[in-house]
Amino acid sequence: MFQRYTIQARRVVFFALYEGAGFGSPSIGTEHLLLGLLRADKELAERILGAHNSSIDSTRASLKEGKTTRPSALHVKTLPLSEESKRVLNYAAEEADGAGHKYIGTEHLLVGLLREEHCRAAKILKEQEVSLLFARERVVRAQDKYYPPDLRL
Repeated sequence: MFQRYTIQARRVVFFALYEGAGFGSPSIGTEHLLLGLLRADKELAERILGAHNSSIDSTRASLKEGKTTRPSALHVKTLPLSEESKRVLNYAAEEADGAGHKYIGTEHLLVGLLREEHCRAAKILKEQEVSLLFARERVVRAQDKYYPPDLRL
């Protein structure tokens, strides 16, 4: 499933698994994917969140607000994706395909989170004034800058 994912995008999923387990969550939610994104790709997080003078730490605090960290009853390797998170990953693949890229990067995951409009992660991003259109524009510019043409379809 993750063959097309860049190393950083795979790290997002790994960190999301870690975050979900740390909260004792029964599944990897979109908020865990966002926390994983903030941990795995600090440069993207700063470009997107920093563009609105928002702090990555305040975003993490917003996501953790009202949550208590507790040991997970599930083994970390068995923690499944929530239905919302599955849709986010599908949206990320659609975004990559639409842009003509062979890979799925952290930028695609960010746009995927924003496309799942009613999830907790999208609400936090919207509170930080990060819109889908804004993220797509930033992603296109970042992709052209950071990824060579041979990684495009």
